[in-house]
Amino acid sequence: MLNQKTRQIFEKNGGVLTLPKALECGLSKEGVRKMYLRGELEKVHAGVYTLKNDLPDELLLLQTVYSKGVLSHESAAALYGFTSFTPTEPIFSFPQGYKLYRNPKLAIAPYFVSREQYQTGIKEVQTWEGNPILAYNPEKTLVDLARSRYTLPLIFEEVMQGYFALGDVNVERLLGYAQQFGVLDKMKKEMTVYA
Repeated sequence: MLNQKTRQIFEKNGGVLTLPKALECGLSKEGVRKMYLRGELEKVHAGVYTLKNDLPDELLLLQTVYSKGVLSHESAAALYGFTSFTPTEPIFSFPQGYKLYRNPKLAIAPYFVSREQYQTGIKEVQTWEGNPILAYNPEKTLVDLARSRYTLPLIFEEVMQGYFALGDVNVERLLGYAQQFGVLDKMKKEMTVYA
């Protein structure tokens, strides 16, 4: 039977625990192994555990497994509340050349981008469950959607409308990113409708 201390550790960590984090929280490697063998924990990836029959924070779990991934595109827009569309598989961006070992149980839609693109605009945000993950800031998200040939026009319009409805917009940053990544004309054209 899982003790209260272990349950609290999992709850404090969004239902997802890595072995190094477990050790940091006072659990032993052998103790984690025994809980796994008794069927109290589920091993979702090498060194990543969840409580058996528990529903952990999906975005936190994916970020833990794919640690270099940054939530992006429609998935980031949905998290910010700019669109009602949520992709079936959450979209994460990775630096080009990164070797992604995909876990068939944890499906994502990966985007591989240049190092410059990857590093621009990363910030820590809260998931819907209140756990911290990395995502691109709203302005970088808009630029990524403008650049992608897979973005549906209707979704892009909804995201633009959602962004400008916020009131807390950074037009200077948005136009700077748009210029940096070659979509300045498209962004200016779209902004005339919403700004």
